[in-house]
Amino acid sequence: MLLEYSVVDKYLYVIKDKRHYESNPFLLKACSAFFKRIVHQVKQTWIFFQLETLSIFNNFLQADQVNNKLMRNVNMTGASSKQNAQLNYNTAELKSILKAIVLKFVQLLKRNKMLAVEILFEFPSREIKDQILNNYEHGEGGPRPAEDKAERVDLAE
Repeated sequence: MLLEYSVVDKYLYVIKDKRHYESNPFLLKACSAFFKRIVHQVKQTWIFFQLETLSIFNNFLQADQVNNKLMRNVNMTGASSKQNAQLNYNTAELKSILKAIVLKFVQLLKRNKMLAVEILFEFPSREIKDQILNNYEHGEGGPRPAEDKAERVDLAE
């Protein structure tokens, strides 16, 4: 039950818009705990490898970022209340977890270039998910035997 797209969608809804968690920093702490559990305890980061999910992660990571180096420290003040301090702490914690998830995605993408296409769709079954994450090394999508390659070369000539 923990690893279903519908469950993850509930947590993504919280971080999608700052208005959802700004008044209640505990929501970010709950998201952090859930994502951390999936990454470290269950070790199933593949559930996050969807285009919409990665887009939400990117938006959260880029929120309040200033691209101009000269303007980075202008109007930057410390936390004005305990709630703001808690919000800043929980935001930093969640950002570190999201960065780890994105890093795992990029590492897997380097091994399996087709993952860039696969993120457009939810994995329909555990077997297909395993084949994709293992770069199609096993099962129907795995490498073909040498005879098949020879036949393909003969047909090409």
